[in-house]
Amino acid sequence: MTAFLLRRFLQTLLVAFLVSVLVFSIILLIPGDPATAMLGELANEEDIALLKRKLGLDQPLYMQYLHWIGNALQGDLGRSMHTRFPVTELIARALPYTIQLALCGMFLAVVVGIPAGLIAARRHGQSPDMVMRGLTTIGMAMPNFWLGILLILIFGLWLDWLPPSGIVPISESFSGWASSMVLPAVTIAAGFTAVVVRQTRSAFLEVLRTDYIRTARAKGLPEYMVITPHAMRNVLIPVLTVVGLQTGRLLGGAVVTETIFSIPGMGSLIVEGVNGRDFVVVQAGIMVAALGVLGINLLVDVLYGVIDPRIRLAGRT
Repeated sequence: MTAFLLRRFLQTLLVAFLVSVLVFSIILLIPGDPATAMLGELANEEDIALLKRKLGLDQPLYMQYLHWIGNALQGDLGRSMHTRFPVTELIARALPYTIQLALCGMFLAVVVGIPAGLIAARRHGQSPDMVMRGLTTIGMAMPNFWLGILLILIFGLWLDWLPPSGIVPISESFSGWASSMVLPAVTIAAGFTAVVVRQTRSAFLEVLRTDYIRTARAKGLPEYMVITPHAMRNVLIPVLTVVGLQTGRLLGGAVVTETIFSIPGMGSLIVEGVNGRDFVVVQAGIMVAALGVLGINLLVDVLYGVIDPRIRLAGRT
């Protein structure tokens, strides 16, 4: 198990290095000169040259990267070009909201998606299965921004059941936080839940056709004993894969969802950075989000080995 974890960790480090190079290259994608883009077309040459020296843009690219990654490893992500606040502080304020939103969305997707997928598989070809398939099609096709606006309109404005925007810090009021989190969590979890339902249904149907399930039933085991210890262990492998792959989509959806619901999370921070051409904030925000995705994928790989020992044993060869 130790060798398995070490190998996965080293692979994650390599991917993180490649991601850092790509994120740093954002500065190269800015049309024209980055300093001119930040100061505006009316800025004089002296101001542009001063800003270049201040940001280290007059140095070779490899030196700029080494300086940036070296500071990042020490926890220094630079300062915002507009507010002059340390980017680390801005991320520290925004990140908890994004984590809360992502965890709530993932919780809804797993708690609703797995049982719904099992029900659809157990009632294969019957009305529950057809209803689930129809709902998942709608959930996968529905854009986050449209669903968010629709939920705000119905439950926030027409019915006045839930706050239409903003979020109450959990430290101030748990009930207020919960009520303000419902609409954005449902918005971000809709597509995710649909994918989990479909993957669970497909995996469960495949497992039910295997020989060891027939053998378990032939031994006279109760149906819940067949499903829980025998089938679910193998169903969880593809479901975990989907959860890991959908994490990136979940964080990407957070950008839109946080903007719609005025949540001051990482998504809103990145959007503000893009609108204000504050590339220091954009670089740091994307890097943190990418590291979050890599961390969750690493956790999923570890869970693979925990759930199915054959995976970690196969990795030794």
